[in-house]
Amino acid sequence: MNSPTKGPPYRVQISIDSDLEYFREVLLGVRRYGFETGRLVFVDRWLQHELADLKGITKRDHVDGIVATLFSKKQETALRHTQVPVVNVSNSIRVPRVPVVTQNDFEVGRIAARHLMNCGCRSFGFVGQTRTSYSDQRYVGFRELLPKKVSSPN
Repeated sequence: MNSPTKGPPYRVQISIDSDLEYFREVLLGVRRYGFETGRLVFVDRWLQHELADLKGITKRDHVDGIVATLFSKKQETALRHTQVPVVNVSNSIRVPRVPVVTQNDFEVGRIAARHLMNCGCRSFGFVGQTRTSYSDQRYVGFRELLPKKVSSPN
């Protein structure tokens, strides 16, 4: 990853919900990339009371981009109005309006189905969350590999 730097590094705000292990790993990956390449400088975390003026604080802190976990259209809209590039690392929003960088949830579903079939299972069930893109994609991948006689949920 030691690529030569071209121009000044980008000033990036990381707004990642670190409650889940997946997002903690994403946070570590973004920070590692920034430190190893020198291409990213991280802006100090914003305080809760500052979030009412996202456009103002992105200008104040000279933010070039934001990496965030966005779980709702409201959050997505608020960050889009900052007028700086935003990358979402959560695959929750069904029809995102900002770029999303995340795991391949379709393939996650396929891997789960393949594992169960290799274990000799002949009956299958899927539990997911409603109204989330990642769960929908996992279900489609899961269903793709199952025998055709399995009925879909109602």
